[in-house]
Amino acid sequence: MASLVAVIMVTSMTGPANAASLRITPEYFGVQDDGVQPDSSGAWASARMWAAWCTLQPTASTPIAESAARGLQRAYQTYTDSGARRLTVSLGHPAPWVFNDHPTSFQHNDRVWFCEKSAANTSFPLASELRAGPVSDAYVRYVVAVIEAGRSYLAADGRNKLVLQAWNEPNLKNGGTVSPKIPGAATTWYEAAQSLQQQERMIRGIAKAMIPGRYEITTPSLYGKKTALNTKYIKAQAKKRTVDSFSLNFYTLRQKSVNKSIKLWSKKAAVAKKLVTRYKKLRKRPIWLTETNHNLINFISNEGNVNGIWATPAAQKRLVEVTTMEAIRQGFAGIQWYQGTPTQTAVNTKPGSTATLASAALRDELLGRRVVKCSKKKSITKCRMTARPGSGRITVKWSAKGTAGVKILR
Repeated sequence: MASLVAVIMVTSMTGPANAASLRITPEYFGVQDDGVQPDSSGAWASARMWAAWCTLQPTASTPIAESAARGLQRAYQTYTDSGARRLTVSLGHPAPWVFNDHPTSFQHNDRVWFCEKSAANTSFPLASELRAGPVSDAYVRYVVAVIEAGRSYLAADGRNKLVLQAWNEPNLKNGGTVSPKIPGAATTWYEAAQSLQQQERMIRGIAKAMIPGRYEITTPSLYGKKTALNTKYIKAQAKKRTVDSFSLNFYTLRQKSVNKSIKLWSKKAAVAKKLVTRYKKLRKRPIWLTETNHNLINFISNEGNVNGIWATPAAQKRLVEVTTMEAIRQGFAGIQWYQGTPTQTAVNTKPGSTATLASAALRDELLGRRVVKCSKKKSITKCRMTARPGSGRITVKWSAKGTAGVKILR
């Protein structure tokens, strides 16, 4: 254990290429479904799953190696079978025992949807606690167990990669908090940002020792707007980067038409991207949309779900195609759809759905190409794409009006 911790503290970091220079690859198209919906069609070559600490090790006496192997087997196997080449694994979220079972750590939080809904689950261990001592040792064992459980996924295909992130939605009330005050936990957002970066250093050191060349470190899935944590955390990354890429998430909410939702989504995407690109030192880092969809119905009481009116095949095709092209136009490295229930999100990316098939068809048109130039005139947007072996240049065209999806001009 001591030698592994030593590796963590001295390991260096290498970065991937600028996202804007990458060709469109299968990994651009992805989902987050936590391994519950295997899709053997290969429509989604990137995916995201959870490996929450409090789920895998609810008590200090829980044997983490065995628990992780058992608890993550289904998810890892699902993504192995579905052909996911880029698998993001979300870590973090400690149980009360990490904070010595302090009474405050058990405080109930109704907005938490995992573990025991306790304050501990969304609290950040202090960076000083993670540098050395029992919390540090326990965290190392946890990350080692999660990576070890994923060896079968990596062994299945030499192209498979584990993308490791320290937390999920740390800047939302249901994803992270600096109150109540728990001894050993961050009590300011600055301390929370320091905790996340320390976790990232540790994750990198462990991954480099265990799976060299088969991993990437990405940020927590940050909600795509300016928050107290985003301000401090992203600024800290610009000063001393501990990640290879950035992960953002956002949704449209309570929209009553497909086109209004697409317009709002594009506006939110631009706002989210600027959180990172405002810093010159971060502009070459890939920015992934690791969780997104339209018209999310979540934690909203006494509100009717209007997603049903968007369920026609034409609406599903338009939503997934235009949204994907907007992500490409704005320079994101990839998009992963949140695969909620049919009444929770507008775009249904279940296996065999209209949206899944439409995304796969668009992917087949775009693979291997780069964007040459995008232009917009009134309601029409066009993106010229490079040629690829066996196929000349194409232009992808779509309108802000109407009901059609994108059109491929050859």
